[in-house]
Amino acid sequence: MSSLRGRLARLDALRATKGSVALGAPVATSESVPARSELPSEAASRMLVRAAAGERGRLDFDARVGAHGTMLRRLVRFGLERRVGEVRLGEALDADARLLALLAIEPRLSKLGCGRALFLDVESSGLGGGTANRAFLVGLAWYEPSAEVLVLEQHFLRELDDEAAMMAAVCERLEHAEVLVSFNGKSFDLPLLRARATMALGRREAQLFALPHVDLLHVARRVHACRDFKKTLSQVEREVLRFHRGPDVGGAEVARRYQQFLRDRDEVGLAEVVVHNEHDVVTLAALLGFYGRPLAHHEAAERGLEPSELASIARLMRRTGAASEATITAELAVLAVERLGADLQRDSRLALAHEPLWVRAHLKRRGGDDAGALRDLERLRERRDEAELRLALAKLYEHHVRAPGRALALVLAGTGEEHEASRRRATRLEAKLARRPEKTSRRA
Repeated sequence: MSSLRGRLARLDALRATKGSVALGAPVATSESVPARSELPSEAASRMLVRAAAGERGRLDFDARVGAHGTMLRRLVRFGLERRVGEVRLGEALDADARLLALLAIEPRLSKLGCGRALFLDVESSGLGGGTANRAFLVGLAWYEPSAEVLVLEQHFLRELDDEAAMMAAVCERLEHAEVLVSFNGKSFDLPLLRARATMALGRREAQLFALPHVDLLHVARRVHACRDFKKTLSQVEREVLRFHRGPDVGGAEVARRYQQFLRDRDEVGLAEVVVHNEHDVVTLAALLGFYGRPLAHHEAAERGLEPSELASIARLMRRTGAASEATITAELAVLAVERLGADLQRDSRLALAHEPLWVRAHLKRRGGDDAGALRDLERLRERRDEAELRLALAKLYEHHVRAPGRALALVLAGTGEEHEASRRRATRLEAKLARRPEKTSRRA
């Protein structure tokens, strides 16, 4: 009874903020920009109302009997103009596939695009480890561009004996997909589904899970590495999409509610789980559109990413061999810092503004532009004076400028090297300075 009262109280609070039942009530973000809430679907909202009233058997899943048993399915269609926070659901259709391939470190994606992406999220029973754990709710979504909709399909395992029917339906969707999109799916969702498909249907179907895979958890960790927030899906929604879904069901609670359902067959507690899964799957489409915004377009960069995040992307591009894209992105990051100007000096993000210059300097040096790298590092030293920066400058002054005097001064100020390495560097610079003091002085 207390649990029911709690759900009713949460629903009353949500009605007061939006005028209808919705888990995505808008809140002010840290930038005081109101989040736009167009989730959950109207059908999901009605389901929550019925659940709060204690109605049983009203999860809106249609039953279909097939060769493998009974499949329970729920379908919802979202218009492409619908938003999750600041991002339209249709943006992923125009995403830069090469950029997403770099961010996800999935080269195959660059030739495929997102038009036939399959978005995937799983809720599991938590009934022990290994083969005891089952996927009891599988959310899938895909685009139907001709109808201008994102289709959400959810499969519910009401009877454990019907697992083969559910897994056959999931595998059928995989057969029509070119790319998988998940959040932590590489570590959790895909291994679980692959194991359940193997047990229920055989290894032939399990091979379908080898599609190119964009795990947005890894993308978020790479892009937002410089920002101090936990990279859970709900936190990424809030910090990146500027959307707060409001009261939600936690992972441990999801499993507990399904276990309760298996004991008493009461579906009331599962309504919020179904809506939670709906949120998760639709958010994946919005995030793919966000991360796929072309970086070369200044307006897109200004709308969504901090300068330090652009710098993180440039670093990743450099590591994956995309030198030209890395250079463009680093330039955008520096321009973004310059546009912020004096406002950034008073902002808590000041420390993050150093990263773009540092990354651009490294890219210039790798490209043979030592003079440009030196200018960037000297500008950076005006803002901060750190050991790693002094070491990079000492190397440039010694080998590019041929100014051992300046290099020696930096080494003596401390470069963060081990004592013996620093001593050898200082000794070498002192010897160079002794051999040609006048020439060094003129060039310095």
